[in-house]
Amino acid sequence: MGNNLLTTYEYNDEDRLIKVLPPAYHAHHDIGTLGQVIPYAQLMNQWQTNEQQGKLQNKFSTRMAYDNDGQVIERISPDTSKQILIYSREKLLRFILQHDINGKPCRVV
Repeated sequence: MGNNLLTTYEYNDEDRLIKVLPPAYHAHHDIGTLGQVIPYAQLMNQWQTNEQQGKLQNKFSTRMAYDNDGQVIERISPDTSKQILIYSREKLLRFILQHDINGKPCRVV
């Protein structure tokens, strides 16, 4: 059998990474994608139409949002909760505003 190390990467139309689903998501007993061969289109349809899977994706996934210049402006992950990335006029990363689990800003890095 496999080693349960399936990670799923989702990209937007501009080929920017927008979601990462780690092995813990795929190993969850309500998901059951490990040990199966599922066509990608079928898997995406299943994920988009199943509310429970959507909730589990939000719990386990790391998600990114981008500005028009292609820079990550928001990152949400189970480890760090929500982060807002703030750039200088020169488009260099200046600050990261971290939020707590309640969605309130708690720290600037």
